[in-house]
Amino acid sequence: MRISPMTNNPITNKSLRINTKSVRFRTTAGAAVALIGLLAVAGFGVNWFVGRQIQRSFDQTLFEQAADRAALIDGGASPDTLMTPVGDEDFVVAIGPDGERLASAGVMVPGDLRTEVPLGMSDLLVTVIGSGHNAEQENLRVAAVEATNGVRVIVGNEGENARSSQAAVRNILLAVMPLTALAGAGVAWFVTGRALGPVKLMRSELDDVVGAGDGRRITEPGSGDEIDELGATINGVLDRLDQQSLQQRQFVADASHELKSPLANARAIIDTSSIAADAHEFERVTTSVGVELNRLHTLVDDLLYLARADEGAPRTLTTIDLADLVFDEAERVAATSQKHIDASGVVPVGVRVEPSEAARAIRNLLENAERFAAQSVTLAVVETGAMATLIVADDGPGIAPEDRDTVFERFARVHTDRARSAGGTGLGLSIVASIVTANGGAIVLTDAPSGGAQFELSFPVNS
Repeated sequence: MRISPMTNNPITNKSLRINTKSVRFRTTAGAAVALIGLLAVAGFGVNWFVGRQIQRSFDQTLFEQAADRAALIDGGASPDTLMTPVGDEDFVVAIGPDGERLASAGVMVPGDLRTEVPLGMSDLLVTVIGSGHNAEQENLRVAAVEATNGVRVIVGNEGENARSSQAAVRNILLAVMPLTALAGAGVAWFVTGRALGPVKLMRSELDDVVGAGDGRRITEPGSGDEIDELGATINGVLDRLDQQSLQQRQFVADASHELKSPLANARAIIDTSSIAADAHEFERVTTSVGVELNRLHTLVDDLLYLARADEGAPRTLTTIDLADLVFDEAERVAATSQKHIDASGVVPVGVRVEPSEAARAIRNLLENAERFAAQSVTLAVVETGAMATLIVADDGPGIAPEDRDTVFERFARVHTDRARSAGGTGLGLSIVASIVTANGGAIVLTDAPSGGAQFELSFPVNS
């Protein structure tokens, strides 16, 4: 039996892989880079500050040692007795007021120090002699203090101890910074993983919910943070998708029913035509068939328009006189109607619309009003600010307030007096709403002064 090596284990390989495009990885990497930058800046600052403190401490020590010897000389002590180096001193020199070297000692004895050495702390490049040195030039840190009798005491140091201390600080910082950055990245990885845990759970649940299609929803964490809001948003999207799916299924069912009706009527009429007794009866039959076929054609045309509108194709907006569109459609409706169409309230106003769509919306409103009007339809155009409004009012039975939110839905069924048996397809007002929305307008349904329905169709004016 052959055993596969560990490297071929898909589970192991998967566990070792890190998705470099994941939010967790990018967040951790970003945190690590930011932390390294901050540590670098902080390390530079700490190194500079500690270095200054170390140098200041060494300077203070040298100065105090020089000052102590100057005080002893003021007390009568001989310079010869004070030349033993102590602490960090590499040399001690006493120079008289005339520049004569009175005494000196140390491992690095400057051979060219004179009274011109400034009082206080200074850096001097001098030639030194002494143990292990052969008249070499060295950059020394020196402290000079003058006694009251004019004797100048000078102590100095090569600064090796100070430099070593500063180097030790730098080495510590260089060792700590990577460890701190690594620890910070680990914390970021852990925290990000904990924060994204609910997201992974929601993703898994979402796969199950979508696959099952049983109306379930994902579990919202309830943490009150952005992830909780994401869960609520996802559930909201699922609700809307379910609603849209339901509406689509209902639309397809209604469309199938509506298409069947004129076809069935036409077939029944044709079947009865076989027993037509004379030419008059045959003419009646053919006329009835034509009516049903026209109804079918209109229904199919409306369905096709709504399908194209749902695709959201771009529109070419043009400036056109709203009054011209209204008059054209009013004349078309009046030519086949026995009811009075009053367009005396229509005034010219330029609107920016897609002309054919605007004309279709106006036509549907006029046909709807004419269909349910008792005697007359009244038209008016008013301009209010950035909108031009066409008012279409009829003196029919009107629409109850509880039905006004549904009349613009596809195949909506409202008051029996305004049922599709009166000649409509059930899609006219939904087409109007779709056109108005696509052209940046609005439509409002209210009660007409005559008691019927009043539609207010608004389009943006030309600015």
